[in-house]
Amino acid sequence: MLADENVPASLVRVLRDRGGDILYVAELEPGITDEKVLNLSVTERRPILSEDRDFGELVFRLKHKAAGVVLLRLPAGDRSQ
Repeated sequence: MLADENVPASLVRVLRDRGGDILYVAELEPGITDEKVLNLSVTERRPILSEDRDFGELVFRLKHKAAGVVLLRLPAGDRSQ
């Protein structure tokens, strides 16, 4: 899985603690464009985990390549880092 930088670090830690093989954009290249995240997804063969609905637009409407997109929705109160 490739976690976009908008995914809470606490969630990335929990996923890793439970055995998840997670690359985290915030640790790799903070501030990169969505297009670069998509390219990384393809290169690394990892679906993107993100709260950014723009990935749906890029992948489904504009037909950009990705290894997959998982759209995350967390209540505002669950955003502790």
